[in-house]
Amino acid sequence: MRTVCIRRVTPWVIFLTLSILMPASLWARSGQSASWPLEIFDVMDNKQLVIFVRDEDIAKSPQWQPAKGGPAMGIASVISKVNQWVAQDIRLKGLTVHEIELKPIKQHKNHWYYLVHLGETHHSKKTSYVAVLFSGKVVPAMVKPVSIK
Repeated sequence: MRTVCIRRVTPWVIFLTLSILMPASLWARSGQSASWPLEIFDVMDNKQLVIFVRDEDIAKSPQWQPAKGGPAMGIASVISKVNQWVAQDIRLKGLTVHEIELKPIKQHKNHWYYLVHLGETHHSKKTSYVAVLFSGKVVPAMVKPVSIK
């Protein structure tokens, strides 16, 4: 016959158990789940860029198949959206569109975006990069820091 040893439950054990189980039950009750943005890594002007885009934003963006016609968003619309976005941020004052590239989102079939390089008209080092989804949403692109070796 086996004997079962019953220990007295200390407040510390109760606290530890609740701290582990409570967050899980709160998430289950709220019906929300954590959503991490998609990381898009790209290169423009010999600079490695990273763009963080939410899956919901990609889903709202129209699909495009190059063999079936032109893109859902034209260059004039891209420049207009970027200019509106630049006008809202004082740090970007003086930057204009220097280069635009049309790129596929590899993780989402038939979804594309424009990668835009912004720079000043005179020879300055002030630059910025943005991505424009076909829905018109502008997302900043960050220059990936060079690792120290």
